[in-house]
Amino acid sequence: MKISVILFLVLLLIGMSGKAQQGLCFSYQNGGIWNQFNYINAKGTSIQKFTLDGTFGLGLSYQWGSYSVESGVEFKYTSVPLVSYNYENSSASYSSASYGTSGMNNVGIPLRMRKEFNLFKNIFFLAPELGLSAIIARDFDKREPVGFWGENITYQGILPYVPTSPDSSMGTGYRTRKINFGCETSFSLYSRIKKRFDIYLKGTFYSSFSPLYYENITHFSSDETVSALQTMSGNSLQAQIGLRIHLDEF
Repeated sequence: MKISVILFLVLLLIGMSGKAQQGLCFSYQNGGIWNQFNYINAKGTSIQKFTLDGTFGLGLSYQWGSYSVESGVEFKYTSVPLVSYNYENSSASYSSASYGTSGMNNVGIPLRMRKEFNLFKNIFFLAPELGLSAIIARDFDKREPVGFWGENITYQGILPYVPTSPDSSMGTGYRTRKINFGCETSFSLYSRIKKRFDIYLKGTFYSSFSPLYYENITHFSSDETVSALQTMSGNSLQAQIGLRIHLDEF
C-alpha cells in the first residue's frame, strides 16, 4: 500500500500535463478479473490460485485539467476452483473445473483519483489511479451458505451426503459479511478522439482489507476424514477495456 501511494505521488510531481479539459465524463468498461483463493487443510497442505472471472462497470467522473475524481458501480462475478485431495500422499490440487453461484457475486462502489499524463500531442495518455472501494455481497446470511459443491458425492434420504468413492470431497461456502472495503491501484493507457471520447486499456490491482468469502471443505475416504478451509482473500488483478465520454464537449 505504501509503495503504491509513493509511486502515485511521484508521478504527479514529474509527469507532463496535457491540454486542460474540464467537465463531466461517463464511462463503461468490462474485462477479466483474477480472484485469489487460498486453501489449507488439517494436514498442513496449502495451495494458492488466481481464477479468471468477468467484470463490467459504469462510471461517472469530473475532470479539471489533468485530474479527475470518479465513482460508479462495478459488477464482479466469482467462481471457485474445485479442490482434489489425494489420500495416498496427502497432497491437494486445484482441478481445471470450477463452480459459481449468484450469491458469490459482488458489487463494487469505488471512489478514485486519476491523473493523466500527455504522451503524444493530446492524443495518447497514460493515467495512474488510486482509490478506495466498498465491495457489497449480492447475498449475505450468517447462517445460510451461498454455495455448495461436491466431488463423488450424492444425496440419499435425510443424509446430507453419501460418498461414492474412496476419495470424495464436499465444500460449503459462506460470505464473511455484507460489505467489505479495500484499496486499488490502476494504470490506464488511452487514446482521445476529438476531445470527446477516450478508448482505454486498464490494469488494476485490488487489495481487500479482509476476506470476502470462505468455504468449509471436508475430504472423505474409507480410512479418514480431512477438514480444510478455502478463502477468497479479496485480492485480485483486473484487465479491462473501456470507453469514456466527455459530456461537456458535445
